[in-house]
Parts: sequence; C-alpha cells; structure tokens
Amino acid sequence: MKVYDIPKDFKIKEIVRNSSQVVTLIFEGTLNSIPGQFVMLWLPEVDEKPISISLDDPEKNEIHLSIADIGPVTHKFCEEMKVGDSLGMRGPYGTSFSLSGEAARSSESVTTSSDPVQQSHAVQDSEQAGMTLQHVAMIGGGCGCAPMRYLAYEARKKGVEVDYYIGVRTKDLVMFEEEMTSIGCNVFVSTDDGTHGEKGFITQQLEKNLAAKKVDKIYTCGPEMMMKVVADIAQKNEIPAEISMERYMKCGFGICGQCCLDDSGLRLCKEGPVITGERALQSKEFGNYHRDKMGIKHSF
Repeated sequence: MKVYDIPKDFKIKEIVRNSSQVVTLIFEGTLNSIPGQFVMLWLPEVDEKPISISLDDPEKNEIHLSIADIGPVTHKFCEEMKVGDSLGMRGPYGTSFSLSGEAARSSESVTTSSDPVQQSHAVQDSEQAGMTLQHVAMIGGGCGCAPMRYLAYEARKKGVEVDYYIGVRTKDLVMFEEEMTSIGCNVFVSTDDGTHGEKGFITQQLEKNLAAKKVDKIYTCGPEMMMKVVADIAQKNEIPAEISMERYMKCGFGICGQCCLDDSGLRLCKEGPVITGERALQSKEFGNYHRDKMGIKHSF
C-alpha cells in the first residue's frame, strides 16, 4: 500500500449531505486503504485535520470522507468546498478494523518490529488468525458511523451478517440508515430524545439484542463514553471487540507524540486508532480523560 506523507491533491467530484451536521466529500481517486484508517486532510493556508475514511472504492475510483461540522476548519470543509475544488490529502494512516479473523493492523508489517507495542499486535494477529466471522455488530455514535459504514461494506462483500447500530441525539443527525439497509445490514437506531428509532442510548439496544443472540465480534467508533460502555458489554459477554480511539493528532505518523496514551506510550496514529476493547479497558485514560493540543487533561 502506498502511503502519501506529503499531501497529494484530490479533486472533489461530488458532495452529499448525510445529516444536519455531516457532509460527505467524494474525491476522485483511491488510497487502497483498509476500514478504520484515516487521512490528514489539508486546506492550504488554513489547517490540516485527521478524518476517518468512510469509503474507498477502487472500482468507482472514489474516496469518501464524511465530516462533521464541529469547528472552524471542519466548517470550511462542510460548507465552503464546492465540486471541482481540490484538497490536500496524506495517508492512509493507522491500524484498521479486522475481518475474517485478522487482528487490527496497520499498512506496515509489524512482525519484525523491535517495538514492544507493535510486537504485541503481531502476537494478537497470530492468536486471532483462526477465527471465522459470520455475524458481527457495528456500533456508531454520531460521526463514528462513518468508518463503520466502510467496514460494513467490506463485511457484506465477505458474506458476514452485520448488525449496524446508529446512535445519535436526535432525528436530524441520523445518517446511513437507508444505505446500510440497502446493502443487507440489520439496522438499529436510537436517539436520545426518541424522535427516531428507540428512545435512549444505542448501547441499550446492543445489550438487549446480545441477550437474545450473541455475535462473533463487536466494532465501535464514536463518543468515548459510549465506546467505554460497548467495551464493557463486550467484555461481560466474552465477545472480542475493536474500537477506534480518538486523541488529538498533529503529525499522523508517530513522530510528535501528541496522541500517546499515558503510561503505555501507545501512539494512536500509529498503533491505533483501532485497538482491541481489552487494550482500551487497560488504559487509565479510556473513558476518564483526554488531552487537548496543549497536553492539558480534560475529563469526560
């Protein structure tokens, strides 16, 4: 897989509004990425931000980036870009979600690394290599539904049954519901205010459904407190889980150390963002606090 460490121009061929907050920019080209990886998206003279890949389709020659309008830079991505504009993109970076029993891995081989964190990934690869997945659950909270979308497409290509969970605050924020149904996923929706789907947290639907029928693996991306509950549910039910853990990223390829988890030294741009639920639960940060761009702690 070719990784661009210097931004390469990609032209926007289509713009799709997915919800009142999320817009998908569809670019001409392909990165040959794996679900769970991200790119650094650059608007010249403004800033660069890490964005999860929501689809990478070599057959259609398209890269989809689904972006939430939550800050000054993402607002420009969502509201000021037009078809025909170009943005700089570098990557893909980071580890990916696994299917067919392969553990989370990056685009670079880790089997010969002297790094103990990367060695542990290689051990996990070996331990999970014999797993065959038939039925999985994917839980997306808000814009965390974007990498779950990419993963769902890949799972359905392999014939894996997918329970696709969408958790948002209100109806206007629901995304990908009809699309995921159209590719054969079992779709479950929860809104905090009850305006669409079931009222309450999406983790409540997950727990209820798992009581009726277990799945082979659980994947999740979204608000950290939601993912903490998902990881706890997976552990309680003895189901392997993978999560996409977000921290402030500056470089994207493991140099600056901004996204390291305290004590472990795990670089979430390099040995993450996808890590196992077990690893996440071992972190003293997970579900407790995160650090901003100045390194200052903020509790969840």
